[in-house]
Amino acid sequence: MNRLLRARMLKARRRQLHDLDPSARKPFTNVTIYDKQEHQMTMGQAVAVSNSMRKLEIRNAEIAADLEDLVGYNLKRAYIVMQNDFRDALGADGLSARVFAALSLVAQFPNITQSALARKLGIERSGLVAIVDELEQRKFLKRRPVPGDRRVQALVTTKAGDAAYQVALHSVQKHEAELLSNLSSDETQTLVTLLKKIRARGEDE
Repeated sequence: MNRLLRARMLKARRRQLHDLDPSARKPFTNVTIYDKQEHQMTMGQAVAVSNSMRKLEIRNAEIAADLEDLVGYNLKRAYIVMQNDFRDALGADGLSARVFAALSLVAQFPNITQSALARKLGIERSGLVAIVDELEQRKFLKRRPVPGDRRVQALVTTKAGDAAYQVALHSVQKHEAELLSNLSSDETQTLVTLLKKIRARGEDE
């Protein structure tokens, strides 16, 4: 291969490498940031976009700061954290928080009626149907007729339901202890007391 041909090939190769590596280009005033024929963004445009994004971030931070001072917002965020950790504690096939609460109340108040259970859970009786059905399907509780009123049924746990409740209760207590480990026992008790005061305002109305 003669020297002229070799020099031309070397020059072509360098040009290819130069095109593949934008950092090898010499700086110039109107720097191309996004190198496509159809879409080109100059340095000035990139700065404008960056400034707009920064202003949006600042505004979002200001909005978040307003929310951080609201009790309801913090309760909602704390609830999400508790719920996610609760699901992890009981596993994918475990009881949901509402189903666990229903099982707990039936275990503590044998022969409780569905109306009374709905009131204690703070939900409509129609919303209790699916919960009771799930516990029955799992064979954790059964219905009993109430003497003197055939229209009313009482709920009682089965042996399997009692055993499942104790296992779930242990898991829930452990999950709460770990999640609230950054609180002292006095702080935890104060938190529960304050939450009950908020509940009382709504539940007494």
